[in-house]
Parts: sequence; structure tokens; C-alpha cells
Amino acid sequence: MAVMTQATDKASLALLKKYGYRADIVERWVSGKRYDFCGFGDIIAFRSVACDELRTRLGAIDFSFDGTLCVQTCSRGSVNAHVEKVTEGRPRHALMDWLECKGNRFEVWGWTGGGLARVQRVSLCGGEFFAFDNSELAVFGFDVPN
Repeated sequence: MAVMTQATDKASLALLKKYGYRADIVERWVSGKRYDFCGFGDIIAFRSVACDELRTRLGAIDFSFDGTLCVQTCSRGSVNAHVEKVTEGRPRHALMDWLECKGNRFEVWGWTGGGLARVQRVSLCGGEFFAFDNSELAVFGFDVPN
């Protein structure tokens, strides 16, 4: 599992950096055990308003997000399990606090050998979590098979 995690982290970092984000891995490994940032995140990424020129050149549909994005990376087949873990498990309250902070966003990215295959965006509304499948793919300018 560590090899898949490292591969999805590396691929996610490359994609984020390609689209103007400053990003880094925030999960840590201690004695062979993985600990996610606050129990839910692998990567933290942000992009400032100064990236407007890049957004215009790329011609993406929606590059309006300026803030901090936390990404949980995994294989495509385990996206639902990761969403369930963070919204119903121990990280639930930390994720709630994260999403209540202005400008913060959280997504689970599922990868296959062919690339990013699924994005699940998790939002908070009225104290309830909502997951939107493939909601942000237009930001990256490519389609993802369902």
C-alpha cells in the first residue's frame, strides 16, 4: 500500500504544480505507520490571486478558487472508503473545522495507472457533509471517465 500511496502523492503533486499551486506532502511516516494531516489529508496546496494570468492562458472553465486545498490521494477504487473514513470516522471533527475556515477546501483524488480517474469533493453545509463526484475536473481542463 505504501508504494501506491507514494505514486498517488507524486502524481497529485505534479498535477497541482502544473496548474500553479504550491503544494507539499503533509502526511508523515513514523515507524512504518502513516499519519495523515489531522487524520484526513495527504497534501496541502494553495494558489494566490497572482495566478490569474496562468488561469487565463490555460482557458479553464473555473479557476476562481484562491485558498487552501487539502487532498487525500488514493487508488480510484478506494475513493468511497476514504470519503467515508473522513466524514464518519475519527477525523470527522477535524475535517469539519478545516472546512469551516474561510477559503479551505477538501477533495479525495482517486488514481489509476492511466491518470486521475475520480475526484470527490467534500463540502460542509449546515453541519452535514456532502460529497460531489468529479466536481472540480473542469478546473484541470480534462475529462474523467465515470
